[in-house]
Amino acid sequence: MTGWQVVKILLPPATADSFTRFGAQVILAGNRLAVGDAHFNETGHVGRVYVYEKQGSIWPDQPAYVIEPSQPDLSSFGQGFAFSGEYLAVTELVRLDSTQSLVRVRSYRLQNGQATLLGEVERAGGDHFGFEMSMNGSELAILNLHKGMVLQSSKGDVLFYELSGGTMNQTATLPIPMAKGDLFYSPIVRLEGDRLLVTKCNSPSAWGVFFKRTATGWRVSSEVRFSQTNEASTYLADMAGSALVVNGRQGTDLYLASEPPQFVRRLEAGYPYALATTSETAMIVRGERLLFTPLRSLLAADSLVLDPAEATPPGGGIYLGELVAGQPCNAEIELQNSSTNPLHLTGVNITPVQGANSLTGHSFTPVTLPPLGKARVKLTLTPPSAGDYRLSLEALHPDSAQAPYVYKIDFQARSGDFAPFVSEGMLSMLIAKGEPVKLQADAAGPRGRFNCQWYKEGRALPGSTLPYLYIPSAQPAHAGRYRLDVWSTGSARMSCLMNLGVFEKQSSVVVANPSDSLSFTARFWGPGIRVRWLYPYVGAPTYTESWAMQGTQTATLTIPSVMALSRALPLRVAAELTMDETATALASDHMIEVLRVPIIAATGSRVGQVGYPFGVIMLSDLTDLPEGPVFSAEGLPPGVQLTQQGYRIEGTPTQAGDYSVKIMAENRFGSALPYILKLKIFSATEEPNVKLHFGTPHKTAGIIMIPEPNTETPAWPGLLQVVTTNGTGFSGSLAFGTVHRPFAGQWNVSTADATRSVTLRLASFLGYRSVLLIMDQYATEESFPSNGISARLMLEYGSAEGGTSEQTAALEPLFPLNKDWRHTLAGRYSFLMGGLAGQGFGTFTVGSDFQATGAGTLADGTGFTFSAPMYMGQNGVSNGTLMLVRLGSGPVRLWGRINTQGSSTEETGLVDGTLMMARPAQPGARLLPEGYNTEVPVRGGRYFVPKDIPFFTPPDASAEQIGRTNINIAADGMPEGVQTGLTFTKAGGVLVDQPNTSNLKLDVYKPTGFFTGTFKVNEPVPGAEDRFVRRTVSFRGMVIPQRRIGGGFLHFSPLPNRFAEPPTTSANTPIYVGGVTLE
Repeated sequence: MTGWQVVKILLPPATADSFTRFGAQVILAGNRLAVGDAHFNETGHVGRVYVYEKQGSIWPDQPAYVIEPSQPDLSSFGQGFAFSGEYLAVTELVRLDSTQSLVRVRSYRLQNGQATLLGEVERAGGDHFGFEMSMNGSELAILNLHKGMVLQSSKGDVLFYELSGGTMNQTATLPIPMAKGDLFYSPIVRLEGDRLLVTKCNSPSAWGVFFKRTATGWRVSSEVRFSQTNEASTYLADMAGSALVVNGRQGTDLYLASEPPQFVRRLEAGYPYALATTSETAMIVRGERLLFTPLRSLLAADSLVLDPAEATPPGGGIYLGELVAGQPCNAEIELQNSSTNPLHLTGVNITPVQGANSLTGHSFTPVTLPPLGKARVKLTLTPPSAGDYRLSLEALHPDSAQAPYVYKIDFQARSGDFAPFVSEGMLSMLIAKGEPVKLQADAAGPRGRFNCQWYKEGRALPGSTLPYLYIPSAQPAHAGRYRLDVWSTGSARMSCLMNLGVFEKQSSVVVANPSDSLSFTARFWGPGIRVRWLYPYVGAPTYTESWAMQGTQTATLTIPSVMALSRALPLRVAAELTMDETATALASDHMIEVLRVPIIAATGSRVGQVGYPFGVIMLSDLTDLPEGPVFSAEGLPPGVQLTQQGYRIEGTPTQAGDYSVKIMAENRFGSALPYILKLKIFSATEEPNVKLHFGTPHKTAGIIMIPEPNTETPAWPGLLQVVTTNGTGFSGSLAFGTVHRPFAGQWNVSTADATRSVTLRLASFLGYRSVLLIMDQYATEESFPSNGISARLMLEYGSAEGGTSEQTAALEPLFPLNKDWRHTLAGRYSFLMGGLAGQGFGTFTVGSDFQATGAGTLADGTGFTFSAPMYMGQNGVSNGTLMLVRLGSGPVRLWGRINTQGSSTEETGLVDGTLMMARPAQPGARLLPEGYNTEVPVRGGRYFVPKDIPFFTPPDASAEQIGRTNINIAADGMPEGVQTGLTFTKAGGVLVDQPNTSNLKLDVYKPTGFFTGTFKVNEPVPGAEDRFVRRTVSFRGMVIPQRRIGGGFLHFSPLPNRFAEPPTTSANTPIYVGGVTLE
C-alpha cells in the first residue's frame, strides 16, 4: 500500500473563524481523538482542545468535550497537550505582561461527558516546561528543557506525574544523557507502557533515545539514527504498540518499534502538519483535514527477500503481528532467494528480544529455495508469554564451511487474558426500567476477523454473535452480569465482563411544609449497586448516602428537613454499579421532580396612616411552581383588603392601630404554613419628621441623613411625608424600598390638584442602613413620553440629630417601560450587540402588544431575525429588558438592557447597555459555550449589573466544574477616585480574590454552584472630596443546570440581607448596586 487511505475527514467546528488552526496537534487514543485548535484572534493566541468520541465505527462531526483555557484573555492554548483517552493534560502559556510569562500544565479526567480538573503545575523563568508531553493511561511524562532557546537546549529531563488518584502528583525525574553536540531542537517525548522515547539532534541527523523501565528505575535501552538524512531535526513522532512513525522534512517513515527500532518503509513524502498513531491506525493532518490510514497491513508484510551475498544478514523487514501468548498460531511467510545458488533453510528459533535463551521445538519443515526462486514457509509458533520476540530463520550457505546466515523477524505476543476494548466505555451501566440498552464492543482479533459470543450469568445467549447486544426495553429480568467472548482461529478466547443494572424510580415527590422531611424511594435490580443521593439547595452542601446491594433492593432516602429548599428545585440521584469488589464502575444520573405546597413571601410596606393610600403589599409563592396558589387573609385593618387577583394587599386605612394579619395560601399539593404579617397604622394627626418634595424647581437630590435608631426602637423613627407638586396635575407611581429590595412598596397616585402628599412609616425597613425612594410621574398617554419625569432619592442613617428634614428631589426625563402602565411603545429602535456570537447590529420594533420584532447582522455577515416579548422593569425603572437566546432548535429570544434618551419615537439609539445573543453553530445544534465575557457598564453615576446573563451547561454534565465566566466592570463614567475590589467565594474555598481590579473571574460549578461575592468602592465623602469612605456590597449567586434544554440563566438581583452598603459619588448622585442570585 502506498499513500494514505482516507477513512474519515473531520473539519473545524462551524463556530470557528478565519483565525482557527484546527489540527495544530492531534492524538488518537482508543475510541477518542483529541484535536488542538491553536486559535488566534485580534487579542492574541487563545485556542481550545476538542475531544471526539467514536460511536461504534463512526466518528461524529461534533466533539464530545471542549477544553478551554483558564485565562482566555492571556493564554496560548491548544498547541501542546497529552492524551490517553480518559486523561488529558494541556499546556497553557500565560503572558503576565510584555516581558513575563509562566507555563501552566492542567490535567483533566474526561468521564461521563464532563472534564474534571485534577490539578495544575506552574513554572516560570528560563526553563521551557510542558511544551512536549506524553501520557500512558494515567501516567504523564513532561519534557523540561533547561535555560535554552525556545525548544532548543542542551540540557533537559523528563518529569513523571500520576493522575489516577484524582490529583496531579509527581513520581519521578529522569535526566536525559547528552553527548557533545547534542541539542533538543523541536524535541519529542513518547511514553508507551515501560518504554520511553525522547528525540534529540546532532547535525545533520536526528536521533531517538529509548528508555526501559526496570525495578530500579529508567535506563537507556538503545539509540537509533532516524532515516531522515541531511536534516537536523524530526518534527513529529508517535509510538504505539509495534508502530513507530517519524516525520521530518523529507517525509513520514514507518518503523517497527523493536529493540533496536527497524525501518519498514516511507509512508508519505513531505512533512505533515500533525500526527497521531495507534498500533492499528495512523492519522495525519493536511491543512484543516484529518486523514486516517491502517498500519497493520503495512507492518504485517508477508514477504522477505533473503540475500546471502550481503555482507551483513538483514535485520527486520517482516512483521508477524501480535500473537496470543500460550496459544499456537499458524503463520505462512513467502521467502525469495536473490542468489544464483540454492538456499537451504534448516531451522527456526524464537528468542525473547531482551533474553538470551533460544526457544526451540516449534514446528518447522526445512525447505530449499531454488536460485532466484520463491517458496512459502509454514510455521506453527507458540509464544510462551506476553512480550517482544524475535524469530530466527537459519539458512545454510552453499559453502558448508561458512556459518549459517540468521534472518531475524520481530513480533509481539499478547497476554492470553486480553479483553477487547468497549467502544462506549460501558463496562457497567445502570438504566431506567423501559429504556433501551446497547452494549457495544470494538475488538480486533490477533489475526484478522474475530468471532463473538454473549453470555448472561454464564449462559450463552442464542443468536448473539455480533459485537453488540441490543435490548429494546430494559426490564428487571435483564439485570445481571454479561460476558462477551472474542476469539479468532488459533487464538484463546478473550473475555470482557459487563454489568447491567435496572432501576425504577418515582417521577416526583411532594414536600408539604418547610419543616417536613423528604422521602424518595427507588427499586434496583443488579449484581452490585451503590446509590448516591445528591440534592442541591440554597446554602447547603451536597448530601450523600450509600448502600451496597445485591439482587433486588429498595432504597429510601430521607432528608430530615427541607427548610432551606425554598424552591421546587430538581433533585438528583446517582446510582453506581460495582465490578466485583472494585469501586465505582459507572454512575447513572437521573432527575427527580420536587413538588411543593406553597411557601409564602410578602414584600411591601408594613406601615400606613389613616386617610392615606396604603403601600401595596405583594404576596408571592417561593416554590416557583407553574400553577400559583390561592391566597387569603384574616385580620386586615379596616379599609385595607386583599384584591380580587389574590396577591395584592392595598387600600386606604380608616382606623389606627397595630394589626396581626394571617396570610394563607393553598395549591393542588396542599396548604402552606400560615404567614403572620405585622402592620402598623398611624393616626391622621401624627406629623412626619422627614419631608420630601417632588416637583419644581429642579434641585439636586442626594442623601437625606436621618437619625440612628435607638436600642429600644430598632427602626427609623417617625413618618416620611412625600409631597408632589406639578401645576398641571399628574398621575404616576411612587416606589419605596431598600437597595436590596428596590420596589418593596408602591403607591399609585392620580390627581388634578397642584399638590398631593403621601405619608408612610419607615419602620418596615428594620435593619437596613439605606432606603431608596423613587417617584415616577407622567402626564397623559397622548403626551407620553416627553412629559415623563422621574426622581430618585437615597435615605441613609446619619447624625443622631432629630427634627424635620426637608429635601427637594430633581426631576429628569424618563422613558418608562412598565408594562403595567399599558403605554404604547410602537417605534423603531437600533441596537448593538456583543457576546457569544461576536459583535452585531440591527433594529427592532416594539408593538402595542409589547412584542419586539427585529432583524440584525453579525460581524461575520450572518443575518438573523427575532420576535420576542419585552420584559419590562417595574415602577419607573428607566430601562427595558430583552433577551435573544436560542436553546437547541427552539425559538429565538432577545436579551438585553436598553436605556434610551430623547423623546422621539421614530429612531432611538442604544446609549446604555449591551445586548447579547447566543446562537447555535448550525440549525438544531446544541449550544456549548463553557465560559464567555460580559460587560457590566458603570455609566451615568450608577453601578448596574445585568439581570439576565445566559449561562449554558452541557445537558449531561456531571463533574463539578463546568466553565468560567468573565465579568468586567467597565470604568466608563465611574466617579473619580472610585476603585473596585472584586472577590467571589464558594462554600469550601475562595474562587477569586482580585483586589483593586476591574476584572472578575467567576468559576461556575455543578451540580450547584453556590457562591458569594463582594464589590468594594472607595467613594469621596460629600463636601470633603479629599476624604474617602470604603464601602462594601455583598451578593450571592447559584447555578442550577437545566438538563433538558441544555442551559440555564444566571440572574443578577438584590441580595436580601443587611450587609450591603451602597456607595455615593461626590456629585451626590445615587448609585444603584445590583446583587447576584440564581433563578
